[in-house]
Formats: sequence, C-alpha cells, structure tokens
Amino acid sequence: MPLLKSWVSKVILVVAIAVALMIAAHIVQAQQVTLRVAAGYVVLPPWPAPWWNPYAPGNIVWATLDMPLALIDWSTLRLYPILAENWTVETFPNGSALLTIYLRKGLYWYNGSATMPFTAWDVYAEFYIGVKAFGWYVPWINASLVDEDIRVVNNYTIQFLFQKWAFANEIYVLTTTMDAPWFVWKPVVEKLKTMNVSQALSYGSNNITKMVVPYWEIGPYYVTSVTSSGVVIQLEPHNLLKEWYEVFPINSFQYYPTVVYTYTTSYSQQFTLLLGHQLDWIWAALSVAQMDTLNATGKIDVGTPYWDMCQTKGLWLNPLVYPFNIPAVRQAFNYIFNSTAIAIVFPTSYFPTEHDLWISDAFLRIAAPESIKAIVFNYPTNWTKAAELLESAGLYKKGNQWYLPNGTPLKLTIYVSSFLTDMQEEASVAAKDLQAFGIPTTVLSMDPSTLNGRLIPSGDFEAIWGFYVCPYGYLG
Repeated sequence: MPLLKSWVSKVILVVAIAVALMIAAHIVQAQQVTLRVAAGYVVLPPWPAPWWNPYAPGNIVWATLDMPLALIDWSTLRLYPILAENWTVETFPNGSALLTIYLRKGLYWYNGSATMPFTAWDVYAEFYIGVKAFGWYVPWINASLVDEDIRVVNNYTIQFLFQKWAFANEIYVLTTTMDAPWFVWKPVVEKLKTMNVSQALSYGSNNITKMVVPYWEIGPYYVTSVTSSGVVIQLEPHNLLKEWYEVFPINSFQYYPTVVYTYTTSYSQQFTLLLGHQLDWIWAALSVAQMDTLNATGKIDVGTPYWDMCQTKGLWLNPLVYPFNIPAVRQAFNYIFNSTAIAIVFPTSYFPTEHDLWISDAFLRIAAPESIKAIVFNYPTNWTKAAELLESAGLYKKGNQWYLPNGTPLKLTIYVSSFLTDMQEEASVAAKDLQAFGIPTTVLSMDPSTLNGRLIPSGDFEAIWGFYVCPYGYLG
C-alpha cells in the first residue's frame, strides 16, 4: 500500500460559549437558539441532481444528520445503540461469523411532509448495494454470495454472514448511517440481483452514482432549505421527535430547533467567521497563533480535542500510474520524508505516531493481533535506503535529479484540497523534502468539489495529499 506517513489527528472543536453543546436536559434550562455551523466547501449542481444519493460523489447526505445503527466512542471503542437496539456476533471454527442486528421499533423516516416506518429492508438495501455494486467488505463478504450472506429475518432483524471475520467489521457495519427507505432502492436491488459481480460493479460506478433520489431522513432533524450558500435543518414535529428523546434521553438538540450550515472555503475562513461572531461552531485544525487569538477574546471557547484518534493521512501515490505502480518506488518515498517536521506544522492538531499506520483507522491497529503488529514497518528518514529502492526499480540519479530508466526526469505533482489549510502547509513541507532529495515537486490546491468529484474518481493524478478514504475509495 502506498502509504507514506501518518499522524494522530486531533481535530479541534471550537464553540462559542453562548452555545455550548453538551448540556444535560434535566439540569439546565436554556433558551432555544439558532445554531450556526461551518460546513465544507460545496459546489452544488442545480436540482434535480444526486444530492441525497449516498453513493454519488459530491452528495450532501451529510446535511441530513441521518443516524447510524450505533455510535462509537473512539477512545474506548464502545458502541452505543441508536437505530439498532442490540446485536450479536457468532463466530465459527472456519473463521466465518454471523452478525445479527435487532433494530429499534417505532422510528420513522421523514421528508418534511410524509413518514414511513424504519425497517430491516432499509438496512438491507444500503448494504446490498454497497457490497454488490461498490465492493464493500470484500473479501470478508463474498460479493457473489451477497444474496445469501445478507438476509432479512423479519422487519426488525437482519443478518450478515462474513466468510472471514475481523473485529473491525462489527464497527464498520454498525456505524454506517442509513440514507433512504427501501422503496427508493428496491428497483436498484432487483436489477442488481440479475447481474454478476463485474456487471454490478460497472452498473454501480456508471449508473447508481448518477441517480437522483428523493430526500428522506432518519434522525431528529430534517432539511428545510438548500441553497448555494448552505443548508438549513430543523427539528422534526413533536409526534416524531418523542421517539428520538427515547434514543437520546440526555441531548442538546432540544435547545437548537434550527441549525444553519454555512459553506466555507477553508479553515482560515471558518476562523475569521467565528472571530466575527458570524458562526457559532467550527470544526477545524487551527494554528497556534489562531488558537491564541481565539483564547484572547475571552468569549470563544477553544474546546479540547473532540476527535482524538489516529488517521492515516499523508501522501497517496496513484498505484495505477508509472512508476508508482512499482512497490519499491512507493516504499522508497516512505524513507524520504521527515515526518516529525511535517506533523508539527500544526502542533495543536497533529503529532507523529510511533508507527506508520498501514490502515486507515486507529482502532484496527489497536485490535490487530500481535502477529500483524510484529510485521509493521517503521519508516525513519533514510535517504540511502530510499535511493537503494529506487535504483532497484531501474531509476537513477544524475546530479540532484532522479530519472526514470528511459531518461525522463522524475517529477511529481501533489494535489491537495484548497479547503484544508493544514494539509496545504504539510504538503509544501513534504515537497521541500522531495525537492532536496532530487524529485522536483509541485503542490497544487484544488477546490474540494473538483478534487473529490472529478479528479480523484477519474484517477488522473500522480499524488494526493489527504486522508486514506479520499483517493483509495475510488482506486480500490
């Protein structure tokens, strides 16, 4: 895997004091207010478009606040039932396992005017399409056996048979949000049932990702407005909301009947809007100077790290592009960087890990058996080793320039989201390392909609600076 470096991510939650979120309902009575929240940069195509399609690039499903089957506390890996009421895992001697999920009754989908009961068929559609048309959980679930391996027992019970079991599968399945009721996806599921796996994968990327689906939500809020500047959500009517009070007996949503998401182009813009009291809540990686400025106001609460977990973050080389399709070349890049220098660009938000993560989530490393941990490579800065690996792949160095075997100078272009100020600076530090090593490197910032919606799905890039899910969700 072409992972170069990774860091522990501490994304700082910044909240205006007047709207502190986590207040126990039975202790404090608060006046209801509108909560103004920063959102990422979105270039929204006009309706009809796949806004509410969870399989489509650039969707805005995130704005619905759809609930998952369970929420997780990443610090303890403890799961809390939400749409699911309970679940069991039965493992078998051959390494397979049966995950049975029992759903909570009495919850409803809502679209602003109509309701529909939430059932196991909604869960079935979400995962059936994901596995067969997009390769979810392969090889743990065999996509060719999905008709037998995912089955609805009754309206409130669903089972998943994994040919290979891993602890992470339980977490992945249960933390998946549900995005649309069964009737929306029923025609798609029925069509997929007539296809083999390769046909289904093609249909997924070429057809499902372009489908316009109606808006539905399963959660305490529903969307009331979508514009080019943001999204507005409101609490559900009381007759529906009472079920969510049972799910969340201690909650903060009762204080915020309306939430306004404002699209922003960068962490720096979020910082400026918060400082000017135009936003109440941002989720951003801020510099030390920015943190000091917020603290100095005496009116802005700079929260402790909200999300304290490892993220596989760094330079992602496209394994479909020469010479990065050669494992030795990808491995060589691991030895070029000074990962400590890169990580401390934003010291309040990131710091180097003890090991380079070979996977995208910290809990997988925590749960990995010792036999796996024992073969994890550390990649200290070692230019001699990097040179040996490149030379083993036929590359050579003349002066301070590396060349491909055919004499073409080796150069690199790194694309990074223009929204992510921290990643732009990290990529620039990494580019200096590459330049000093003999690989001229250019860093290009690109607006997130173009980067994530066009460039990455096309595969027409050499390198991306970002999180794992960005490039490799498409490259497979």
